[in-house]
Amino acid sequence: MYDQSDLEIIDPIDHIRQRPEMYLPGGDTSGSALAQRLFFDMQSTFDCLIIAQQIGDWRILGSDHNWVSDVADPRDVFRRIVPFSRDGQVCFHAEILLAALASQVVVFDRLQYEVIQGDAAIPCEVLGLPQQMPQLVRCVAFLVEK
Repeated sequence: MYDQSDLEIIDPIDHIRQRPEMYLPGGDTSGSALAQRLFFDMQSTFDCLIIAQQIGDWRILGSDHNWVSDVADPRDVFRRIVPFSRDGQVCFHAEILLAALASQVVVFDRLQYEVIQGDAAIPCEVLGLPQQMPQLVRCVAFLVEK
């Protein structure tokens, strides 16, 4: 018989760092693999416009829909595993992977941006993308150190 003392609460970010193969095919933690996983979430959530762009080593994904609108506090997707349903299967928002594996993460729209992780200067070309594409409602940019 199990009781509460047999349970161990683990930090999801630490677990992802220790066992990336459980969350990404082949444990590939490259910027391309993370962008692909986030893109998959975005395109399976809404029928919407999605952009994916690379500026230097930064990867930027944006959409004309807020793909985390089902979450009360959108910052939660960077702090914990937040489930959602896709084609009858339970999945989780990929932003937690960025929090675990990217050194810099920023979320932004046309009016403001919020640094989720890191302290490096964000290139103006990255933050300027919503002004170039005003239909974008939510963008995520991230940098994975090589």
